[in-house]
Amino acid sequence: MRELRLKVNGVLLALLLAVVLAGCSNSTYEKSMEEAKLALAAEEFDKATSYYELALEEKPKDEEAKKVYEQLVSFQAIKEEAEKDNWIDVIKQSNDLLTDSSLPSSLKQEVETYLKNAQESINHKKTIANKIVEITKMVNDERYEEAQNEIELLQQNESMKTSLVAYQQDLNDLVSKLNTALNNQKEEAEKQVIQKRAEETAKKPAVSQQNTYLDRMNTLTDEQDYPKENLETTVSQMEYVYKWYGIWDDLLNEIYGDLQKQLSTSQMEKLRTNQRQWIKNRDRIAEQESSEFAGGTFEEVQYTYTLARETRDRCYELVNLYMN
Repeated sequence: MRELRLKVNGVLLALLLAVVLAGCSNSTYEKSMEEAKLALAAEEFDKATSYYELALEEKPKDEEAKKVYEQLVSFQAIKEEAEKDNWIDVIKQSNDLLTDSSLPSSLKQEVETYLKNAQESINHKKTIANKIVEITKMVNDERYEEAQNEIELLQQNESMKTSLVAYQQDLNDLVSKLNTALNNQKEEAEKQVIQKRAEETAKKPAVSQQNTYLDRMNTLTDEQDYPKENLETTVSQMEYVYKWYGIWDDLLNEIYGDLQKQLSTSQMEKLRTNQRQWIKNRDRIAEQESSEFAGGTFEEVQYTYTLARETRDRCYELVNLYMN
């Protein structure tokens, strides 16, 4: 009788323990499910995943917990592909997940956002790739200003900045190529300006040495013929004729020196003989003209004036006869 009583008590104890454990298990499951649903509604998907895992530990065959947990795992896979810019996989996995009609609304919205971002990223990359090809053609066609404008627009496009990272090296190479082309164009333009100036200079008629001297002598003659000095006194007259004799004599020596560089030896020898004879004739004419004022104060004035006049005429003669 006592043994029977002990057996009954043991069974009752086991049943009581089972009931207690079952109650604890149900309590943990229900609590986990409650927290999981709250986290899911708040879009705290990592937290929701942890609570669904806990619920499945208590009830591994629970269909509700198992279904949402698998959806969250699929969503986590989409996030990982997006972080690696694997947008094709993001689109495929997102579309697969969105076919599930039981997908919670908060999770559905997040998956749709990833799908939209993936599609935009792919479109942006296609746009950038096409734009780089287009800009490259502009550079090759020497449409540098257009290319420069397109590069600036591409770099300033905020919506494409993330996608542009993948093409940054291509863009940098393109900018470098464009800058090189612009520098070459600038150098070529500068060369053309220099060449054009040289051609224009070459087209201008060269001013001959003869014309240069003639212009100088004509200017001096005009100044000499219309003196501004007061020549009423002998002293002023003397200063005037000495001044002009000196000017013409210096110019004659300059002309003679240039002719020495230009004429042949035989021509120069003839010119020297002719020049000696001219000097004698000049002095003779000066003495003859000044003799009219012999003994007077004007004699020296006339003598020097004649020297200046004859020297001026000799300058014109040498330039016209020997220079080109």
